[in-house]
Amino acid sequence: MLLPWICLFIALAAERNSASAINNIGDTSPAYTGKPSAPLRRFFKRELKCEDGEYPGNQYCCKNCPAGTYVENDCQENHQKPNCQPCTDGKDYMDKPNGYHQCLLCKRCDPEQGEDVHSPCTVFRNTVCKCKVNFFCGTNSTQDPRSCDHCQPCTQCEKGVAESCTETRDTVCNKGSRYRWGLLAALILVAVGAGLLCVRCRQKPRPIYQPPTLTPLVKPYPSHLEDIDLETPLQDLADIMLHDDVVKCVRRMGLSNPTIDDIKNTNGQGREGRYQLLRSWYVQYGQMGALRHLIKTLRDQGLNKPADDFIDILNRRVQP
Repeated sequence: MLLPWICLFIALAAERNSASAINNIGDTSPAYTGKPSAPLRRFFKRELKCEDGEYPGNQYCCKNCPAGTYVENDCQENHQKPNCQPCTDGKDYMDKPNGYHQCLLCKRCDPEQGEDVHSPCTVFRNTVCKCKVNFFCGTNSTQDPRSCDHCQPCTQCEKGVAESCTETRDTVCNKGSRYRWGLLAALILVAVGAGLLCVRCRQKPRPIYQPPTLTPLVKPYPSHLEDIDLETPLQDLADIMLHDDVVKCVRRMGLSNPTIDDIKNTNGQGREGRYQLLRSWYVQYGQMGALRHLIKTLRDQGLNKPADDFIDILNRRVQP
């Protein structure tokens, strides 16, 4: 008579234990000590520590795509090649091995701004613009001396040309005879004033010379920080900068607008978004000369405090 009741009790206990186990899957509270199975683990790109020549894919470290191509689909196994597709000739390019999911748009030379094509865009190299005749290069922030960011019209002289306009320098105009006579008169007045001043100096005792107070220069960075690996320290720089300032800096340093928009849409404008912008520029630029270029860009943007704070952070991290 008791056997059916015993079987019913065992079945109810087993059902209760099964429901408790299901509710506790993924529970990270101290009361639950079980671990979720591998498929429930969430992978983040920042958790992946990839080797040189690799990038953090969706879940694995993937080999970089070669120059002239981009990543269409990430690899499905660790340290394997992704699905790479070529850039479109004349439309976009990729000038180095990369892990980007789109190519960089080619620059367009604007004839109305005095620009002309020096060399066209290929899948391996961006367009190089030069200044047309009667224009000179006012700004060139690239490492290519043939390129120019902003062309300006050469000055037209009314009284003759002293030095002709070149690709990198504006015209130097003649000042005319009136200017020479004015300069001569100014020199005579300076000489007379200096003579009168010397006479008065002889009549009065010489004051004690006080050296002028020098304005402190901006903080340089020590030589032992040159060309160090910035990937991890850039996380600290992301903590001390505003998102808009980071966007201005990486755009000034050559990061394309499509890449900036893609990172903003994927990671937002918080700390992670700021870090991914800085890291994306760093992966594109490379380690050599990166710190010098970054500090100069920060100071050119008037961001001296973040630049000085970042140097202090690097000094604490790296001992000479």
